[in-house]
Amino acid sequence: MTRREWLAAAAAAASVPGPTKFQLGCMTLPYAAFPLRRALSGIAAAGYRYVGLGTTHHEQEGERVPVVAPDAPAAKAKELAVRCRDLGLEPVMMFAGAYVEAPDSIGVHTRRVEQAAAAGIRFVITFGKISAGAYETWIRNLKELGPIARGAGVTIVLKQHGGNTGTGQACAKILVEVADAGIKLCYDAGNVLDYEKLDPIPDIQTCWRDIRAFAIKDHRTVPKNQDCGPASERSTTISCSRPCCIRA
Repeated sequence: MTRREWLAAAAAAASVPGPTKFQLGCMTLPYAAFPLRRALSGIAAAGYRYVGLGTTHHEQEGERVPVVAPDAPAAKAKELAVRCRDLGLEPVMMFAGAYVEAPDSIGVHTRRVEQAAAAGIRFVITFGKISAGAYETWIRNLKELGPIARGAGVTIVLKQHGGNTGTGQACAKILVEVADAGIKLCYDAGNVLDYEKLDPIPDIQTCWRDIRAFAIKDHRTVPKNQDCGPASERSTTISCSRPCCIRA
């Protein structure tokens, strides 16, 4: 069986009406030591059509400046999206910049959703480890944020971040309790292998229905434990429009 035949069979088994359409892009994170304009021009010159916005970049005299400040008006994010599109790049992701259980989590995530909606960005990445006694806070906050995201046409995607949120399986259990289409999963196989030393292939079988985006950070344990390959600096991002046909 060829790879094409296997994918077609997997799609049929998953009751997906056709192949999933992926948008392969590059995050600005690898360019964090350089100005944002250098990041965008480099990504465009490399031939990418899609871009994921990182967190900060060194601008004049080494000053670290947020790509979009958490308290910035939505119009700022819209202006940045125009800059991206002028270079032929479509922005598809941005970071929340606040942990789920943080005291200001609802406010920051809500502003990020507003910024993303204004910019035409569909996904806002969030993450964090669950502190002792904070599990109910996580569920409560995500339940409140789900309708806010859906109402804006945005999806907040939870990404593995080690410990009690270190696997897709652990994150999927959280999503079961949240039970809102506005909160889904951004799968980071590199983090599963790097932080947890677990094979991401069996793990992804437990959560594929909730995946709406991927963060591609290559990692290996042989010949030594290290990030490696073309996406070794968390440079690549994939978003998809529906559940992915990746189960075995």
